[in-house]
Amino acid sequence: MNTRAERIEAARLAQLRAFVPGLFAAGTLLYIGASIRRAQCLVDLVAAGRRVTILEAWPANAEHYRGRPGLEVVRGDVRALASLSLPAEIYDAAFWWHGPEHVARAELATVLAGIERRARLVVLGCPWGVYPQSAIEGNRYEQHVAVLGPQDFGALGYRVATLGRAGDRADSNVLAVKP
Repeated sequence: MNTRAERIEAARLAQLRAFVPGLFAAGTLLYIGASIRRAQCLVDLVAAGRRVTILEAWPANAEHYRGRPGLEVVRGDVRALASLSLPAEIYDAAFWWHGPEHVARAELATVLAGIERRARLVVLGCPWGVYPQSAIEGNRYEQHVAVLGPQDFGALGYRVATLGRAGDRADSNVLAVKP
C-alpha cells in the first residue's frame, strides 16, 4: 500500500473484519449509498457470497451499478425506506458506510429504526468529528449535514468502535453495529 488513502481504507477494512466478522458471510445485504467514486467493501462483500441490493438516491450513481453481476439496484432515499419496494422483505445485513452524516441529526433515530426493521444486522460508518462536505457534482445527497460521534450511536443501542481521533478528517472513523 503506497498512498495514505490506501492505508486508511485497509485499516477500515481490517477493523470491519475484526469487529463484524459476520458481515463477510453469504446471505442478503442491503447496501445503502454507493457512489461512482466509492463503494467501500462492495467487491469484498460480493466475493464473500453476499447477494447485494444497492439502495441509492442519486440517479447517476444508481445507473453506474445497474446490471453488474451480483448486484440489484433500487433507486430511492433511505429516509423513505418503509415505502420502497425492495427485492427482500428482511435482509441478513444492512451496510451504510459513510452515510449517516448525510441525514439530519433529528432524523437519525427514525432512519436507523427503519433500517433495523429491514435487516438483522446493521453496520454503519461515518467520519468522527467535523468533516464538512458540500454537494459533489450537483449531488445534494453527498452533503454532510450532521456531525456524529460514538456517543450518538451508543445512545441508540449500537456497539461502537473508532479509528483515529475525532476531527482527524480522513483518518477518523466511527463504526457502529447492531445487534
